[in-house]
Amino acid sequence: QKLEAIGTLAGGIAHDLNNVLAVIIGHSEISMERLEPDHPVRKSLEVIMRTAHRSSQLIKRLLMFSRQGVAEAAPMEPAPLVREQMKIIRSYLPSNITIADAVDKNAGHILGEPIEIQQIIFNLCTNANHAMQPAGGALKIEMAQTHLDDARVVATGILKPGDYVRLSVSDTGCGMDESVQKRVFDPFFTTKEPGLGTGLGLSMVHGGVMRGGGGIDIKSAPGQGSQFDLYWPCLAYEQPEPVHAIVIDGGGGRRVLIVDDVDDFRQLLEASLTAHGFYPTAFGGGAEAATFLEKDPSAVDVALVDYMMPNMNGSELAQRLHNIRPDLPVVLMSGYSCAVTEENAAEFGFQAVLSKPVETARLVQTLLQCAPTGETYQENKEVATR
Repeated sequence: QKLEAIGTLAGGIAHDLNNVLAVIIGHSEISMERLEPDHPVRKSLEVIMRTAHRSSQLIKRLLMFSRQGVAEAAPMEPAPLVREQMKIIRSYLPSNITIADAVDKNAGHILGEPIEIQQIIFNLCTNANHAMQPAGGALKIEMAQTHLDDARVVATGILKPGDYVRLSVSDTGCGMDESVQKRVFDPFFTTKEPGLGTGLGLSMVHGGVMRGGGGIDIKSAPGQGSQFDLYWPCLAYEQPEPVHAIVIDGGGGRRVLIVDDVDDFRQLLEASLTAHGFYPTAFGGGAEAATFLEKDPSAVDVALVDYMMPNMNGSELAQRLHNIRPDLPVVLMSGYSCAVTEENAAEFGFQAVLSKPVETARLVQTLLQCAPTGETYQENKEVATR
């Protein structure tokens, strides 16, 4: 019930925050396009964009934990992220904690998400710090590739024989007895004083490792510190050919029907698409957009709609637009939707799904793919009447 409540809250927060981040990123992109390559302000705008994208990833992590989001795991190297995160850890841990790390940069590839690995390191080190206070102590972080000749029983289940990337975080803190170890991954379980913890940190660690097909082992005893060993299956991975940056093509005069109830974001879309050669027509609600299309079904080439809107959501709007014009491509662009995914988009009336915030290059590319030529409706109508 607590997770369900968090999920409901997370969904609303995600929608609102992603709308805000989309506006920040969008205006940053427009500003960068207007600046010379060597303009000193570009660096500040790049920092703003990176930070906004990182915030968006954190929102995804919250949705994943509350079971309201979809994982986007991919092959990745965790070692560089761990080493980078250790710089941050060193800056915020108190001076009575000594830190040692041994991270093999060639530990291998795993299935995961960068923001998830960073969050795992942060949560484990934060817990270790709390366990060692007020006296202080020693924290050690290790990462390397290891091989299991036989199946191994760990705290979260059984690991099959094979190659793994192992992350070990150990401390010299108060330790845990067996009863605490059995519940340590339960959501909201905590042994900390009120105000010092929520009981969610290790639950997020558990979820991240298990989604990657791995497992966790614990070595701990009262007064003898704790050690968490995290195992991810090591992937046989070949580095793909470098992907070149997407070149933003012009809209070619394609007419886009925009429907979004957030004024700032709707105005941003109008400005951005106009600058890239589209002709947008924007409305704040589904009823107005449907009335516009009824007057002239050939007035647009593609529709770009939000999902969570008052009176009429995006799926209902897509159905109404298709009742007026069955062949109209409708693209969903939403800050949050637990129901619509790329796999089932067609069932809800969408040709493509974009998650806010989205980079301008991807938005333009998607619109061009969904409406490869302008005036599709008029051309089909002329063919049908011949």
